[in-house]
Amino acid sequence: MSWARGVDASSGACKVVVIEDASLLPDVGRHEFLTPAAAVFVPGGAQTPGSGQPLAESNGGQVFSYVGEFRDPDADIQIGEDFYVQQQSYAVSEFVPVGGPTILRASSDIDAAAFYRDADKARSAGKFPAALLHPQSLLGDMPSLGFIPGSAEVSHIYVAGSGEVFTSPSGIRLGTLVDSERGWSRSWVSGITEVGLRPEVADRPWISHYMLAAECPPACRCPRAPGHAGVRFRRTSGTGSRRDRSPCTGAVIAAPLQQQRGPSP
Repeated sequence: MSWARGVDASSGACKVVVIEDASLLPDVGRHEFLTPAAAVFVPGGAQTPGSGQPLAESNGGQVFSYVGEFRDPDADIQIGEDFYVQQQSYAVSEFVPVGGPTILRASSDIDAAAFYRDADKARSAGKFPAALLHPQSLLGDMPSLGFIPGSAEVSHIYVAGSGEVFTSPSGIRLGTLVDSERGWSRSWVSGITEVGLRPEVADRPWISHYMLAAECPPACRCPRAPGHAGVRFRRTSGTGSRRDRSPCTGAVIAAPLQQQRGPSP
């Protein structure tokens, strides 16, 4: 379910396509974006090939069916016969415990406000929201919240019923299925730039590091201690993701801020 982040995967990673309307499957199949290793998720129905089957008359890819609505931030998603993913509005996550694989979605102004409030609290007091740290949760639509990726290479997309292409259900618009993959990359760069100019993002130049710090193992996050005003988020080499179990060294870390020092990005 990592595609829901809306953040491009590392180079060489499997491409992922999630389609809102199964009737668009032939158009997706003919697009240059697809490769033989790509995973294509299509809503279940009579037009959907068997799960895991190659996509016929296409550039490649294997088709997997799902049931649910990714556009609904509180809908449950079933993939195949035995994998379930819960979606949860970010603002609700403070009150509803994570009970399984969950995508936290900040798809409304209320959700976004709650997300930035939690980010400010983590920076000032060193306290991260419990839902964001849960090992089975994942923050969705990260670029829309201000995450700056390391590459403009598009590796996973969400295709709306209109044929429009986004980084994720509530992510940045990349264009349509008529546009080239290169055109999607150009839209990706301009979209990230536009998000970065928003006051809630521009006033928090550390927001990308906060999102990565929330995915690091606990040892990478330093709690507030006497004599410290909060934490600063800084990147070291590597990923340090709590999901890939990389070591804390080579991660984004939250280091205590001395009270006498000003805020640091």
